[in-house]
Amino acid sequence: MKEHVGNFRPAVGLANAHLMTLAPLAIRRTFPLTDCSSEQHIIEVDEQNKVIVCLHLAENLRHKAPDFAPALPELNLAKVLVLLVHGLEGSAQSTYVKGVCEKSLSLGFSVCRLNLRNCGDSLHLAQGLYNAGMSADAIAVAKHLKEQFGFEQIFLCGFSLGGNIVLKAAGEEGKDRAASSTAEEKVIDGVCAVCPPVDLHQCIDAIERRGNRLYEHGFLGSLKEKIRAKNRLFPGRFDIEQLRSISSLRAFDNTYTAADAGYDSADAYYHGASALRVMPYIQVPALVVAAADDPLVPIESFRGQELAANANVKLVTPEKGGHVAFISDKNISLPDSQVRDRFWGEWQVVQFILAVVTGN
Repeated sequence: MKEHVGNFRPAVGLANAHLMTLAPLAIRRTFPLTDCSSEQHIIEVDEQNKVIVCLHLAENLRHKAPDFAPALPELNLAKVLVLLVHGLEGSAQSTYVKGVCEKSLSLGFSVCRLNLRNCGDSLHLAQGLYNAGMSADAIAVAKHLKEQFGFEQIFLCGFSLGGNIVLKAAGEEGKDRAASSTAEEKVIDGVCAVCPPVDLHQCIDAIERRGNRLYEHGFLGSLKEKIRAKNRLFPGRFDIEQLRSISSLRAFDNTYTAADAGYDSADAYYHGASALRVMPYIQVPALVVAAADDPLVPIESFRGQELAANANVKLVTPEKGGHVAFISDKNISLPDSQVRDRFWGEWQVVQFILAVVTGN
């Protein structure tokens, strides 16, 4: 593993981790390329569950935005897919997802924005819940799109909980390929994760701190409402009477998430779903961006032996940045790109993928 501090400097007034984390909610952003090129697809991930994805084919973008010209036309990046996975209770509409999508499209990449099960108006398409270890869904979507559209390279990129999912997917694929006697076709060509909770035990301990009660309350309220909505669609699927006694994410996971995912308890789920267990097996270029002051994901979770020996992983750990925020003190862009903004973490992802594709 190679660890770098990075060149991030927080915007004026956002040195505080909580202010940085919440600041993106107050910033109005527009995504013209993303909004004009989205095609909705429903993909079956297993016999009982389907997900909704928003697909952006670079080769079709010129027809939908006649004035658009990719920043790097000489590279022909249309057959490279960037598959984006949102965080807890987010969706394909989350601004950080659309931010990376806009930047990727501006360079000429194709993009898929994945809604995890029950997210993005897909409650009716899934029997079960999503969880932090749902790597199989990301792989199923990647395989489907590769077969249907002939993508030559696929990069998985996840944010927060989605970051854990994509790292777990890459680790599992690497482990399976190493153990297989036959040369199975590789699906993942690279992986990026921004503020991923790779050790769920440490992260649930962090979110239960008094100073993080606002985040826990917000997540918990949304998750409880989702259980109620699922019960209206699938009566008797979940015991909603237990919701009244649940006052923490740990209790919610112990009652609903763990059981739905096939685990005996929340502790077993946190162990089994944590990407850290399989990250030593990642065999493709990997980027992890994590702020030292992240209030929800302890920086210590990246400093163990699980990552130290894996030279495929690049870890970028600026002192500031909050949780999936990284609002810089100045605008950032790439040569000839029409996108220019202060979202440093999103630019790290796009620049990393571009560097892997070009070999630079």
